[in-house]
Amino acid sequence: MRYILLLLLIYLSNLSKAQNSSLQTFESGICDCLQQKAVTTLKSQEYLNCVLKNMETHRELIRDMATKKYGDSAKFKSDQFMEWLQPKIALDLTRDCGNFYKLMEDLWEHETHKKTRPELLKELQMRKTMDRKFSGNYFWYRGEVYLQLGDYKNALIDADSSIRDKPKDGRGYSLKGRIKEKQGNYADALKFYQKANAVEPSPEYRIIIAIVQRKQQLKLGKN
Repeated sequence: MRYILLLLLIYLSNLSKAQNSSLQTFESGICDCLQQKAVTTLKSQEYLNCVLKNMETHRELIRDMATKKYGDSAKFKSDQFMEWLQPKIALDLTRDCGNFYKLMEDLWEHETHKKTRPELLKELQMRKTMDRKFSGNYFWYRGEVYLQLGDYKNALIDADSSIRDKPKDGRGYSLKGRIKEKQGNYADALKFYQKANAVEPSPEYRIIIAIVQRKQQLKLGKN
């Protein structure tokens, strides 16, 4: 990530009028690169090189987008610009690039299963005995552990309890969405992810929604 920001700083330090280009061609370049290089993870050096290559090719586009968003101060706001640009690109590629979708799906799966079973059982015991007043969203935290243990029944109970107790916290809805996703019920999963995003709008929820929409399409035999 730091290399991308450094390169972006270089581009934004010499703002000029953009040539004909579009975000779609930039994203298509990344998609083509992912296929040609057989990238296996979005955390790999191959993926980083792929992004950098396309930033180089579309440097004028990037300058133009930054200028439109921040005006003359664009070259001082590369971090903010990248925080805005990355989720947008990820969302578009999840929807339109099959290779990126598969990598994003793998990343999402990995991020939601980080701990070993003994670690999870130990955490579950701790969650069961802790004082609830010391937890901002007690049922969500415990439900997360149940979900990672594959105990969907208790995870669903805690998700509903989280939604009831913290209706303005998107995590309860997201947890219920993940349970439904694991069960292959993508229609209900989408409903709860969309509710999470409505309560607490975020790029992450929008990307998750796009992932599940692709899963639903594939399940229905649609490309």
